Amino acid sequence: MFGKLIKNEFKLTGGPIAITFAVYVLLSAVLLGAIRAGVVPVLAMVLLFLISLGQSFVVLGLLVVNYYRSMSGRTAYLTHSVPVPPTHHYFSKMIVSSLYLFLSQCALISVLWLGYRTSLRDDVSAVISRLYSSISQSVFESLGMSGIRPFLPILAIILLLLSCVFSCATYFFAVTLGTSRFFRKMGVVGPIIVYFIQSSIMQVLVMAAMFTIPLGMTISVDLMRSGEMVSVEWVNKSYAWWFFEQISSTSSGEVPSSFIGVGAYIVQPVLMAILILWSIRIVKKHSGVR
Repeated sequence: MFGKLIKNEFKLTGGPIAITFAVYVLLSAVLLGAIRAGVVPVLAMVLLFLISLGQSFVVLGLLVVNYYRSMSGRTAYLTHSVPVPPTHHYFSKMIVSSLYLFLSQCALISVLWLGYRTSLRDDVSAVISRLYSSISQSVFESLGMSGIRPFLPILAIILLLLSCVFSCATYFFAVTLGTSRFFRKMGVVGPIIVYFIQSSIMQVLVMAAMFTIPLGMTISVDLMRSGEMVSVEWVNKSYAWWFFEQISSTSSGEVPSSFIGVGAYIVQPVLMAILILWSIRIVKKHSGVR
């Protein structure tokens, strides 16, 4: 039965999303052709960026609206009349929505990459490619994991998919809690209020983890060096430590560096698990045929 729910979700959301993708591909092809032909290339690139963002927001909006309508809106009665546990509805929507959002992000990245390759000169593109190669090589060497560098695209895909799951968990939690008994009288305003409250709390927690957890990666880029342009070092320090050290190093004339706080990436999976478990609890408690 769970497989049938997933199949039905693909059919329910597939039509509008397919139309969105078709329009996006058509407009992107026109703008990429304009960039390649040199017809107002700057304007075409800006429009390409804007429609790429628009496509992503439209897909996300369709998924959230579908979840709201089928779980708490007009068609919620039909949804909960199906003789399956309420969690099956939640997970079927989570799986399908995450996959559609993943496809949306892949389309966005692919189109923008094509625009970047088409618009930049060969020498600029070579410098950027060299920087990317140097950074990735330094990161894996500092981790002692040079052997898995060929699998970097796979790792990037996994991270992108996890970010899509996190996004769906965030929005679905806002809808689930925002349509529970306490917020029900507010209508569609309830999920919006919950979303802004939860986003604020999550941002504070992520920032606190990044500033306090003593684990991170410093990246220094020196374009004036003839040898290694990029140096990457893992440090048992927090972002707060790097911030104050950066102030002193800048005044002394040293090469400035960037810092990636790993604490934020440690907290985010924990927050995602909390949102999913909390949503499941609300769905079990407040879902049913009314």
